[in-house]
Amino acid sequence: MMSKILCFVMTLLSLNIYAQQRYVIISGQFSNTKPGTFLIIDRDSYFGKEPIRDSICLHDDGHFEDTLKTVHEATLARFSISNEPAWQNTNIRSFLFPDYSLYMTGDVQKGLTNTLKYYNCGSIVNNYLLEREKRFTFDIEDFTIIKPYNERQKPFMKENRRIQMYNLNYTQAVLLPEASFDDSVFRYYDRRKEYARSYFMENIDPGDISIRYFDMMEKVDCRFSKALVLLKYPTQNALITHELEMPWSDINVHYYKQFEEKSLQPSDACLPIQNYRNYFVQYINLLSGDFVEIVNVNPKLASFTERFKIALNTYEGKTRDLVLASILEDKFKDVIEYEDENNEAEKLVEEFRKIKPDVVILRQVEKLYTETLDKINLKAHK
Repeated sequence: MMSKILCFVMTLLSLNIYAQQRYVIISGQFSNTKPGTFLIIDRDSYFGKEPIRDSICLHDDGHFEDTLKTVHEATLARFSISNEPAWQNTNIRSFLFPDYSLYMTGDVQKGLTNTLKYYNCGSIVNNYLLEREKRFTFDIEDFTIIKPYNERQKPFMKENRRIQMYNLNYTQAVLLPEASFDDSVFRYYDRRKEYARSYFMENIDPGDISIRYFDMMEKVDCRFSKALVLLKYPTQNALITHELEMPWSDINVHYYKQFEEKSLQPSDACLPIQNYRNYFVQYINLLSGDFVEIVNVNPKLASFTERFKIALNTYEGKTRDLVLASILEDKFKDVIEYEDENNEAEKLVEEFRKIKPDVVILRQVEKLYTETLDKINLKAHK
């Protein structure tokens, strides 16, 4: 009887160890490599998750094999060749999933972006990513952040002479005609979504859970990328048109209102998706007044305490902890850059501790706060 109990306990322990040790095996062979080459695996951290920083040494014949022991959940990472700074061999997006066994081939001289190919478990999703990056070069940043003057804006510039008053080096892509802006954003994501659907329908492996997970990530990413673009657009449009004394449009004001928190149903399962996380942080700006008041010409910049309280009442679970941590991070930057009062930061950190957030997120926030205090003290002694 004791032997059966012992066997049962040992089985449970082995299962628990396996659950914690979720590995990804990465192997393959690249041609035209240089001596001392490494394959770099990189994933940026965010609150609650540590960054992935790893490297695999390539043999002289280009062969390599190693096991990543840091992949506990699905994540998007970047691959780079250490001694090949050209863009064709750097920041190649890859999807890693626990228990993957990726075999890779490619020609470094011709560029991995052109020649990389995946095999074995995980090949379907990652070959899809490679093909998608070749087909769709659109970047949401083209429409959301200040960009240099470019060819796309010339027709609009001719119609609006007063634009010359503004520094052309900081003219925004949002000044595209409104119909053109909307069409390009929606058309891009619709094409990308349709391509994903057709690709996975042809390559679906019913036994590969990671394909279904990645398909879900794609849909969420598309939705929130689109929401981010349209969320930011009215604010930037209002800012620059007010500067130029031009009439502004609320073309997307009504659109982003449909993305209110009740309809979004925040899910911790989607937190690995960057656009999803960014959206919830940006949405607090909307609720706190930044986005609403600015279209009335007089921008209202909400205090960090106001933003903190709104986020606290708006979200739950890890989504809440993530957004609050992001607000605190912004506050810490203000304290350093603008020599802002530290009292507000200290109070907000204390409020954050009281809600008993995710342990990893709390540890990261406290580390950031300690670093902030160190930088303040360093400035004071100079």
